Amino acid sequence: MEQTKNTKVDVKIEFSTTLEKILMDLGCEISKLTEWSPSMITDIFQLALEDANAHTFNEGITKLRKEHDF
Repeated sequence: MEQTKNTKVDVKIEFSTTLEKILMDLGCEISKLTEWSPSMITDIFQLALEDANAHTFNEGITKLRKEHDF
């Protein structure tokens, strides 16, 4: 009869790509796609705020844009 034994192994997996790096890369891609247009980048930002239901903050951004003709 063959005998078996249980061995416990702890595994730690580290990812070389952090969320911060992913977001930085995404920000660069958004800039390129909009041809570095601050107005279009802000439009995208406000659409994301709307999706996140950040209505009051979004209104503040709209007011700021109007004050600066942006």
